[in-house]
Amino acid sequence: YLGQVSSNNVYDNISLGESPGLGAFQNNVYVAYKDTTGSNYIYLASPADRFSTTRTGATGNHTSSAASIVVHNGIMYIGYRQNCDGDRFYYTYSSDGVTWSSYVLVHWTMGGPPSLVEGPDGKLYNIFRQNDSGHYLYTASAQ
Repeated sequence: YLGQVSSNNVYDNISLGESPGLGAFQNNVYVAYKDTTGSNYIYLASPADRFSTTRTGATGNHTSSAASIVVHNGIMYIGYRQNCDGDRFYYTYSSDGVTWSSYVLVHWTMGGPPSLVEGPDGKLYNIFRQNDSGHYLYTASAQ
């Protein structure tokens, strides 16, 4: 139980195009979100910098769904479904939350946003709906 909410803040510099991805990394909370300007870029914000926004390494591409954040082996990952090229899964990563890799293409097609999680076995999992007529649940893992 969280108790009574004592205050809320509005950050009018951020307009969310989808539900945000949330993650904690190196003593900061991060919010990854798709913008609403039509560019479909992924932005990253943190309360540590009063939610000033930063375009991530993922912004070389555009997303058609919400982004997902996970920390695995001391690296922060942002996964997303690309806005073209068959709705494929892409990700970018950072060891410091500031400098980001170029996007990495994984050849899975997705029917919606990814859900990234580190499992109790220490593996990184992506759980998603396949982009086919069956809309089946898929899981994929990596060390």
